[in-house]
Amino acid sequence: MTIVTPSKWLAGLVKRSFLKRYPVEVIHNGIDTSQFYPMESDFRERYGIENRFILLGVASSWNEMKGLSDYFKLAKKLDDSYRVVLVGLSKDQLKSVPQNMICIERTNSTEELAQIYSASDVLLNLSYCENYPTVNLEAIACGTPVITYNTGGSPESNIENDGAFINKGNLEGIIDQIKNLQNHDCEKKRMKVDTSSFDKMKTTLKYMNIYC
Repeated sequence: MTIVTPSKWLAGLVKRSFLKRYPVEVIHNGIDTSQFYPMESDFRERYGIENRFILLGVASSWNEMKGLSDYFKLAKKLDDSYRVVLVGLSKDQLKSVPQNMICIERTNSTEELAQIYSASDVLLNLSYCENYPTVNLEAIACGTPVITYNTGGSPESNIENDGAFINKGNLEGIIDQIKNLQNHDCEKKRMKVDTSSFDKMKTTLKYMNIYC
């Protein structure tokens, strides 16, 4: 039997478990790079934030393990030149968000989500528990750098961009890194990234090479 994990972090845990007698391979998660790429978007205009620095958070469902309260705390620390945008909140969660944030429910299509990634300046992944998050890959594929907590396999996906990983809960470190990114050349930040390493077709072929 061969065990496949989507991150080196999880592979390390397997090798310290009762499964350590089996070979372990790492195959990172993949995404559809034909749908996630830099594209034109009117997202800023629709929400009236044309001149704001957009800090995006995306999740299929939000809770404390996803760092929801950290996004709220961060928004309170930032001035009006920034705007924290969260995608994927429930109707009940939308009732209790800070006024200086933009929070929306799950998007209607992959294209809409890619447009939001493309319009944003940074993807923030403040999750306290991650394996190998595809949201990081989707943002990078859309030309948007990622700042993530140093948790699980999240830093492994933060490749070939101007992003960084910060210790969990260190919001001052997050703010420092945001400002550091702002000082970089915008054209360099939006440089097209080679996404071939996380194309889902290539990751599927790796599974086939092992199991077929």
